Amino acid sequence: MLDTQANSSSNNQSENKVKHFLANAISTRINHFERYGKGAIYDLGKGQHGWDELVTAKVGDRMAVIKPTMNIPLIFEITEVKLDEDIIIIFGKPVERVDMSYQTFVRKNNITNSKIDEHFNMRIGFNVASW
Repeated sequence: MLDTQANSSSNNQSENKVKHFLANAISTRINHFERYGKGAIYDLGKGQHGWDELVTAKVGDRMAVIKPTMNIPLIFEITEVKLDEDIIIIFGKPVERVDMSYQTFVRKNNITNSKIDEHFNMRIGFNVASW
């Protein structure tokens, strides 16, 4: 059963801090819009790299999505998070145009992760990082 968080607010100040996520969506096999509906920007299965980070995502956080062209055109504000025991689906709306290669984006934002090498390239198995 999917647990849905949408447009909720919290009184806990630490929960209100905006987190940022970088997501690898270079595969052309999945069209999130067709699979999950309007606003769907990313999904991740339990056990995949980045699961523990992504399950902390909440409405209002930001996500940069690496496209098949290996660039990041937009940053999205997360508008909904659907979570069940095996999958998390992120919905969002574009809030900032970036238009840069993911390597430049990683370097400029000081993103570090075990699946990103010293030259800012994704290693095999990279899915999600937070910063």
